[in-house]
Amino acid sequence: MNKHSFNLIELVVSVIVFALLAAVLLPAFSRARAESRISACRANLLHIGNAIELYGRNYQRYPDEFPRKIEKELVHHPAALSCPAGGGYGFAKKMLGKKPSEAHWDDIIVADSDSPEFVVGSSAPPDTDRHADSSGRTGFNALRADGSVKFIPTP
Repeated sequence: MNKHSFNLIELVVSVIVFALLAAVLLPAFSRARAESRISACRANLLHIGNAIELYGRNYQRYPDEFPRKIEKELVHHPAALSCPAGGGYGFAKKMLGKKPSEAHWDDIIVADSDSPEFVVGSSAPPDTDRHADSSGRTGFNALRADGSVKFIPTP
């Protein structure tokens, strides 16, 4: 008998150890993947916010059509107009054609929300409960008039 070969017991124990490690690590990897989607969504919203700010400076108003004018004039990466978790972004109806100086700092301009107060810019409607933060609350990301992006939990 060869001294360097594995016997059946050692093989079974090693398979069990690998299975336990996988069971412990896979949920952590899925949480990390979800967090990366939220970060990518926030980065997209910041990119859209920069484009909207430039549009507002050029035309002294927010676009009256979303996202076609933003995509055509300023956003050179069409993938930035869709959320990595699926769906697109919606522009706040009350902000269409409004002057940037008329916006309050905490007005929501763009969000990945399917609320009827947003004009959805893509063929895939956004889903309000698409994101869950690290504490497990569901909600959506929103770009505010001051240029910041905030996670807004849904009840």
